Amino acid sequence: MQDGTVYFVPYSIHKDPRNVLVRMRAACEEVGIATFIRPDDFCAIKMHFGEFGITSYLRPAYPRTLVAMLKDLGARPFLTDTNTLYRVARHNAVDHLTTAHQNGFSYGSVGAPLIIADGLHGHAHQEVDYDGKHLTKISIPDAIHDADSMLVLSHFTAHLAAGFGAAVKNLSMGCSNPQGKRRMHCHSKPTVDTDTCTACGMCARWCPTGAITVDDYASVNEDLCMACGECTVVCPVQAVKIPWDENSSILQEKMAEHAHAVVQQKKDRIFFVNCLVDITPHCDCMEQSEPVFKPDVGILLGSDPVAVDQACIDFVSGKLNWDGRRLTEGEPGDPLRAIYKHIDWQVQLAYAETIGLGSRSYELKLMR
Repeated sequence: MQDGTVYFVPYSIHKDPRNVLVRMRAACEEVGIATFIRPDDFCAIKMHFGEFGITSYLRPAYPRTLVAMLKDLGARPFLTDTNTLYRVARHNAVDHLTTAHQNGFSYGSVGAPLIIADGLHGHAHQEVDYDGKHLTKISIPDAIHDADSMLVLSHFTAHLAAGFGAAVKNLSMGCSNPQGKRRMHCHSKPTVDTDTCTACGMCARWCPTGAITVDDYASVNEDLCMACGECTVVCPVQAVKIPWDENSSILQEKMAEHAHAVVQQKKDRIFFVNCLVDITPHCDCMEQSEPVFKPDVGILLGSDPVAVDQACIDFVSGKLNWDGRRLTEGEPGDPLRAIYKHIDWQVQLAYAETIGLGSRSYELKLMR
């Protein structure tokens, strides 16, 4: 039931008093979300609850609106996410749910239960076979695997390892347990420029696996390193580097394969909602928020994750523009490449299209 139509709900419309949440729900209903999510379904709303300390994650009002709609359809929705590979506040289910509650997500605020899909320590998952170039096994967390249907609610941001994150990343890193995340990340190991390093120890302090030691300069034990990239972010002199120009491509291809397996497992019972709001240079996994690099655009909906992500890219690049009254086309730039110069983010969508996850070609329909 996947098709190439992407539905655009502008963040604001001239002289339209309805807010974007009201129009998002109306658009979902108009495009036939009931085809994908049916009465009595256990429906997983897959989203990110935000790391503790940031403020730019999707606010609870977004899933609350979708929960109310799904309940009116007769479904049984729940909000879900998976545990992290690295040791932050979302590394286990107890601390993950505590973080979610601190960030405003609770039954009272969204109208549905919160379930950490891969269990207390990330061990609750199902292994499925996959015939990929990189992956032959895919770990799908239990609550995602066993859900009857899924609504994938994604926050579009730039991303330090993949260039950007949206629906494909939410289906891959977001729909895998720590073991699956490790499979995707395993090629991306950091190196230290010993001439630049000041031996301040910041990278070692933040390393979740203890892979970094500091003497005259920092050094990385590749056997312990899980390639989370945290050291590259916290280094104050940018002495720690990851060769993303080589390894990011492999990571992005693995992400596409994992996403493909999740979509196949759901068998046309999955729908995508991408939010182009609070568009920051870092993803919601970071422990601090950065200023946005693009004003709020709106929400993009569809059944094809590749098409929906590509439409997001086209708005972020300036190929598509909305001025509150009409859609126009412009000369595209590449703000993602300006932020992460060595990452070819196009690999993610090009490879996803090649393996049949979706199509980068789409028809955009404005939802007023």
